[in-house]
Amino acid sequence: MSEVFYYKGLYKVKVVTKSESYWIVEALEDFEDLVNGKKVAVKAGERRIVALTELHNTKTLHPADARTHVGASTRKESQKHGSKI
Repeated sequence: MSEVFYYKGLYKVKVVTKSESYWIVEALEDFEDLVNGKKVAVKAGERRIVALTELHNTKTLHPADARTHVGASTRKESQKHGSKI
């Protein structure tokens, strides 16, 4: 089993084991994750148990991230021109 997905739509992982609602995946790249509110460094090759809802077929930008990045710059630009969002 070597299906490749994107954990949280951002980080490339390979599926190692499947169950009904959680899969075990192996990180294919280094990244930081939040576990119980704390940042944890995940190294390539490490395995993690993840919920199916956290895996995506393609690399995507999470809607919350999009609001943070795009919304902030749009809000600043509109304030310069006197319009409200």
